[in-house]
Amino acid sequence: ADSADIPVHPAFRFVACFNDYGAGYFVARVDVAFLDRFAVLRLGYPPEGDEIKICRLHLDGMPAAKARMMVAVAEETRKQGDDQNAITTRDLVLWARLARVLGDLVQAFDLAVAAKKRESAREHLLNLLRRTS
Repeated sequence: ADSADIPVHPAFRFVACFNDYGAGYFVARVDVAFLDRFAVLRLGYPPEGDEIKICRLHLDGMPAAKARMMVAVAEETRKQGDDQNAITTRDLVLWARLARVLGDLVQAFDLAVAAKKRESAREHLLNLLRRTS
């Protein structure tokens, strides 16, 4: 089979994402020569208002106050500087979806968020939820 060049549109962009080394996840270092081929964008969490909208999208009819409380819990975990126990936007979505299925915000939190974190942090996260709600 002969190889052939495939023309690429001038507006073509390739976007990839990864967790950088040391972010608290099981990732390997990325070679610097490889990274030199890309423009690296570092993105944080969405603004509070956007995360509230995201939660409400995944839990039909969720009162705004409940979504605000969920995001407040997530933001509180992020302030602690421990990436392994921070609640991500993905965690919020899973929490909202489980809350819709189970009808219980605390049980959904325990299954979607607390159960995935270190055992030593689980009770702390559940207490944080109780204080914030």
